Amino acid sequence: MKERIKIILLVIAAILVLALIAVVSVRIYHNAQKFHVPGQNERQMVEPDVHSWMTVEEIAAKYETSTSAVFEAFNIQPESGDDKLTLRDLKNKYGKSRDEMLQGLDKIITSSGPPPGPPPDSSSEHSPGPGSDSSTAPGPATDKGSSP
Repeated sequence: MKERIKIILLVIAAILVLALIAVVSVRIYHNAQKFHVPGQNERQMVEPDVHSWMTVEEIAAKYETSTSAVFEAFNIQPESGDDKLTLRDLKNKYGKSRDEMLQGLDKIITSSGPPPGPPPDSSSEHSPGPGSDSSTAPGPATDKGSSP
């Protein structure tokens, strides 16, 4: 009789453990369904080379401007150490909206001139176009002055 009670208690304990595992699994599944991974559009603020994790110093160096010009573009009166904050931290600290930050970045980018990067490909300017003289076309060199 004692063995039968032990078996019944073990079965009940096993059922309770399985029920607890099922409940926790369902909760984890529902929380995972609610989890939102930011897409590419949400992670990038203006262009692929500007990210919300960049600091004011990095933005100023990238667009060859001063940190004070960056703060001015964002309409922020900086405190000590603000130049080391990321764009996201600045946005949160000063209560700026995403649109305000985008407008500030747009001001910085447009005032700095063309975006940094490799210069445009200039080889197309020197290549012969259709109907051009064949003497300027690349190919084996021939001596036009002498005849065989």
